[in-house]
Amino acid sequence: MSGWRTVVLLGVLVGLGIVGCGKSEVTDQPTETAVPAVAPLQPVPVKRNAAEYNVPFDAATVAIVPEGFELPPDKTFAGKPAAKLADDVRKLWSSISLTDDAGLPLTLRTNIETEAGTFEITLHPDVAPNHVRNFLALTKVGYFDGLVFERVVQQVSVSTDGTRAPYEFITAGCPVGDGTPGRGHLGYFLKPEIGDITHEEGTVGFWREDADESAGVRFYITLGPAPLMDKEYTVIGKVTLGLDTLRKIADMPTKMPGSELPLKPVAIRKVTANR
Repeated sequence: MSGWRTVVLLGVLVGLGIVGCGKSEVTDQPTETAVPAVAPLQPVPVKRNAAEYNVPFDAATVAIVPEGFELPPDKTFAGKPAAKLADDVRKLWSSISLTDDAGLPLTLRTNIETEAGTFEITLHPDVAPNHVRNFLALTKVGYFDGLVFERVVQQVSVSTDGTRAPYEFITAGCPVGDGTPGRGHLGYFLKPEIGDITHEEGTVGFWREDADESAGVRFYITLGPAPLMDKEYTVIGKVTLGLDTLRKIADMPTKMPGSELPLKPVAIRKVTANR
């Protein structure tokens, strides 16, 4: 994968988990009462003014395809017209609210139902309002439904004193289904909103490539501390339920030793947004 200043790329092994069912009323869907106490993103985001929560689509994005990128596919891996999805995101953009009547950022959650189980992301519009709005718009138009977790990545950073620090993350949302560099977009790209947020277990952000303005539709989730990613990517939130599901996904066998590509990628069945 491009854009990484690391020296060792490791292969990962994964086993797909099955969600059980029975006569109980309890399901794998997270509920309000089930949300545990989760450490907030650190450091605490700065206070934003009202205008920062209402940036128009054209001001938050660029439509110039970076050098080396291909044009978006006609249809996504899930069989949906890419151009229509991008147009639907644009149309929905201004209707998505990130603040309450007092102008304070809302607590926004999304449930991601996968073949391996369900997990929940709590989004933080105070960290990256444009990226959060983009994630919600993509969710509302059904973009993620039917796509897969296309990459499972283990890397090791080596500091100048020789200290080795392994870190792991997974990516999803590629329109062509495999995370091929230069193809993970719908024809628009987000302007960076990179802050001082520390990457911990369950941190969620938008994936970008070497170009600063190359994030669009792919997202990543870290499975442990990933300091090398700090101040390099735009963070949008944290996983607040279902880390066990993500570990099932991260345990899937790869196509070959050293490959990031799962042998049988786990599909996203449905993403829904809840306040």
